[in-house]
Amino acid sequence: MSDSVIYSFHPEGRVIFVLTEGPSTPSDSPHGDDHDGDFGFAPARLGTGASQRSYIDLAELACKDDSKLSSTTALLLKNANRESEKSPSAAAQAPKRYLLQASEKHLVLSSPVFKQMLCGLWKETTDLATEGFVRFEIKNWNLQPFLILLQVMHGRPAPKGLDVDTITDVALLADYYQCLEDFRRCMRGWLREAKKTLRPSHETYTKCLWVSWILRSATNFKDFGSLVVYFAEDLIEGEGLPFHPVVLDKLNAARKKALTPIIRRLPMHYNSERPAEWAHRGFCGECATLLSGLLELDVRQATREAYPVAPFSGLSFAKLVVTECRGRRCHDMGIIHMERMYQTVDHSDAGSVSRFVRKLNIKPVTLEECLKKMAK
Repeated sequence: MSDSVIYSFHPEGRVIFVLTEGPSTPSDSPHGDDHDGDFGFAPARLGTGASQRSYIDLAELACKDDSKLSSTTALLLKNANRESEKSPSAAAQAPKRYLLQASEKHLVLSSPVFKQMLCGLWKETTDLATEGFVRFEIKNWNLQPFLILLQVMHGRPAPKGLDVDTITDVALLADYYQCLEDFRRCMRGWLREAKKTLRPSHETYTKCLWVSWILRSATNFKDFGSLVVYFAEDLIEGEGLPFHPVVLDKLNAARKKALTPIIRRLPMHYNSERPAEWAHRGFCGECATLLSGLLELDVRQATREAYPVAPFSGLSFAKLVVTECRGRRCHDMGIIHMERMYQTVDHSDAGSVSRFVRKLNIKPVTLEECLKKMAK
C-alpha cells in the first residue's frame, strides 16, 4: 500500500486531491514562484515559515483501515503504487503526499470554478464519467489551508484561532476558487481574533490588509493600510500577494506624501548654521546622532540636497520614530511631532502601534477611493 496519508471528507467522494507539500524552510520572499498548472489549480505557494499548528482534527479525517476505503480511493492508491514502482528511487526521495477525498457535489455547490471543471466540457468531466473519479495534482501547497478550505466547503465547522499566515493562505484559495461567500463570516472572525495577538511588522500588516481587501472590510482596510505605510521601508509591492495596482499606488502615494515634508524640514532643525536656536530649543545631540546613523549622513553639516528623496529607500516612519521615542524630553520640534507631542510607542505591541499611528500625519487610504478608481 502507498505511504501516502489519506484524509476523507466524504466516504463516497469521487474527487481526489493529491497534495504534495512544499519545503518548510522560509525563503527571502514570503511567497514562492507561481507555477502555471491545469485549469482549476490555485497558484502554488512554497513554504512560508508559517505555523505548523494543526487546525483540523486529522484523526477524524484519517482513514485508519485500508480495507474500509471506498472503491474510489482504493483504485487511486493502486494506480499511485504502479507509478511509484516505475521509479523507486524517485519515490524514495519524494516529499510526503496527502490524498484528500472530497465530494464533487459539495465542491460544485461551493465553487463556480469546480462547477465549470466537473460539469463542463473539460477533461475532468470526462474522467469523472468514465473512470468514476477524478484526480487533481496540487504541488507545493501547505496542507492545513487546503484542509480548511475543504472542511468549510463540506459544511463542517470552521476551525478557530487561525494565525495570520494560515488566514492569508485560506483567503488566497477562497478567492481563487471564487467561494468567498462561504468563508466571509469565518474569515472576519479569524481576523478579529488574530488582531489580538499580532506581532507588528510590515509583512504581517500587509497580509492583514490583503484579507481586508478581498473581504471588502472598509474599517480594517483603512487601519491596516496606515500600518503598512508606517512600517514600509521602500516602495510597497504587496509582499507577493495579488493586490490590485490601484491599491499599491494609493499606499505608495500616501507614504510619499507623509514622509516628504518630514524629510524636507530636517535641515531646518539640525543644520549647523543655527546653533543659537539649538540652545534656545534645548537641542538634543542624541537625536541628531541617531538620525545621522539612520540617514547615513551628518545632519549637522549635510546640505538639503544630501537628504533622501522619494521613494525614501531604507527609510520608514517606524525607524524615524525610534530616533526620538526613547524617553527623552528634549525641546526641539522633533521629527514626527511638530507640536512637541512626544509619545512613547512599543513596537512589539500591536495595540500600542495602532494607537500611535492614528495620531500621525498619514492620510488613510480608504476602500471606497480604491474601488472608485478601479471603476473608472
